Amino acid sequence: MNKAIAVFISILSISVIFAGKGKLEILKNKPGYSSSFASQHEVFIPNPGETKPAPKTLGEILSLPESDSSENNSDPETRDWADWLGNYGIVGPSNTTGGTMIGNYYYGIDYTQNWLYYVSDVGEGNGGSYEDRYVTWVFALDSNYGTHYSVDFNEYDDLWWFGTTAGYAMAYNTSGDIVFSYGLPYNTYYPIIEFDGQNMMVASAFNEFSDNGIFVLDWWETGASSFRYPSSTFWDLADIEIDPFGNLYTLDIAGNVYQWTYDNYGTYNYTGWYLFVYAYSSTYGLAYAENSHNLIISDWNNHLYVMDTGQGCADADNDGICDDVDDCVGVYDECG
Repeated sequence: MNKAIAVFISILSISVIFAGKGKLEILKNKPGYSSSFASQHEVFIPNPGETKPAPKTLGEILSLPESDSSENNSDPETRDWADWLGNYGIVGPSNTTGGTMIGNYYYGIDYTQNWLYYVSDVGEGNGGSYEDRYVTWVFALDSNYGTHYSVDFNEYDDLWWFGTTAGYAMAYNTSGDIVFSYGLPYNTYYPIIEFDGQNMMVASAFNEFSDNGIFVLDWWETGASSFRYPSSTFWDLADIEIDPFGNLYTLDIAGNVYQWTYDNYGTYNYTGWYLFVYAYSSTYGLAYAENSHNLIISDWNNHLYVMDTGQGCADADNDGICDDVDDCVGVYDECG
């Protein structure tokens, strides 16, 4: 309970969100990017003037259940599903939607001001405590195609992809220039976009997952499309995420996360693995930190929550980076 009270006091200290940013820098490079980055993804929030669902919060900060507490992970060599690894306050945006991880950098959208930003050093967590992170602004987003609320970086084409409230998939290069604008072919006014290589995966937010499933489009090669459906119901879908092991994760607006596996025949089967976070406001973003194998959950009021997936990995050179994403593994690669 002491830890929960400390978290509550810390969050109260973020009473002023910076409204004026002056001339914001457009970054040419993406900190943390490497060729081994697996596709990531994000979230939803309604258009201005539309009714936003009431936040499903507890009304007060409670101590975490034992199964979700950092004490379960006191041994750094032990990985346990749903270990609580800490949370962060994001200082700068008016509100946060979406999110994706590149290295140890989290990228999100300031939904109100329509900007892409990043914060650093959040993928590993902070031992179960609370810390603030100030944002660095990346580039402005074009509202002519609708408000941007979801984001994914696709290493296949080296482009930033956004889902918009007008039903578009928008692609920007790393300088912030629009490269593609693609009108999605079915009812996706709030599309959640996740790339898997050349395949664009699109889910419809704020719906029951099994009603619409996931629309899959081979964007770059054949142009063929298909659908994938879950084996179970999942209400109030807010975001989806795929990890490097092929697992799908779904997030709802109340902070519940389910894990699914694909059977290669059009169905995602629920594995029974589930976790929940106590969030300060409705949760709209889910990202996967490839280097640490942690899930990063974001909420509307600019907070990140880091949860362990319990997935270990081989690390032959003991540098803290899993071999499957490490560009330099001992003496067996181009690094020497």
